[in-house]
Amino acid sequence: MAHGSEEYAELETPIDLKSLMAEWKISSRLQQRRLRLKYGIPSLSRFLYKYRGFSGQHAVNNLRDMIVRSRLRLNAPSSFNDPYEFNVDISLDSTQEQRLNRFTQLVAEQAPSAPEGRRVQMVSDLMTRPDAQHVKRCQESLDRIRHQSGVLCFAGDPRSLLMWSHYGENHEGVCLQFERIRDFPVLGHAVHVAYQEQFPKANWIVDFMKGVGEMLLTKHQGWKYEEECRVTSIDNANRYLQVRPDALRAIIFGCRISESNLKIIDGLLKEREALGAPVVKRWFAFKHPSQYQIVIRRRTS
Repeated sequence: MAHGSEEYAELETPIDLKSLMAEWKISSRLQQRRLRLKYGIPSLSRFLYKYRGFSGQHAVNNLRDMIVRSRLRLNAPSSFNDPYEFNVDISLDSTQEQRLNRFTQLVAEQAPSAPEGRRVQMVSDLMTRPDAQHVKRCQESLDRIRHQSGVLCFAGDPRSLLMWSHYGENHEGVCLQFERIRDFPVLGHAVHVAYQEQFPKANWIVDFMKGVGEMLLTKHQGWKYEEECRVTSIDNANRYLQVRPDALRAIIFGCRISESNLKIIDGLLKEREALGAPVVKRWFAFKHPSQYQIVIRRRTS
């Protein structure tokens, strides 16, 4: 099925991953397998997981996107179940020189064609404005980022009881396994979330985008069980990332999966097969007979 190019996002590579991405592009497949170890980046786990359910046609369409169309949706944080997504502690700690540089930059960006005298006056107005007004303006910028940014979330553990319960539709859903190395230019951008008690800090005057970066990748430690990796992209909410079909390696069925949901996946896999995409392995989650654990294996009957 054809889709318009405007639906798809192009990722901007973070500074700390640029050298790795550049080397990846000129490496052989064998060399690529060694890059993660060479760079020693703990966030670059081998596999990434997406827990999904079947409630409603939207859920099935979402599965079709991932299984058949090989595309993953970037969603706005404002739609997430955590109301503290992208919350931040705003600071204006700075010297007068730093404020002057920052406000001069802002005026140049927002009024590039204004006469020089007008720009000087605008900078002067910003320099004398109360901090409370700057905080309000900063919050408005952050709110726009919260609504316009695209985020793609992955889980880190296919055996998590809580993830199966919360995101795998009470163990009646599925968990899709993606192998990062199969499409590193896209999946290599998924990095670990940091979990902590306090909001991350963002200084409106100094290194503001650094604070935004921390905001994109910080959550309360109560969510630590998710072991989340996420891809973040400013201004790309509700767009898609196209991934190589062979990046999807397996589908794990929840221990309460119904026959009707199995048939839905069978149908999607047939659609995928009709497009010539690689075969996807099927695994099943089972309850451990004597421990609070999930066991993943092939079903023998």
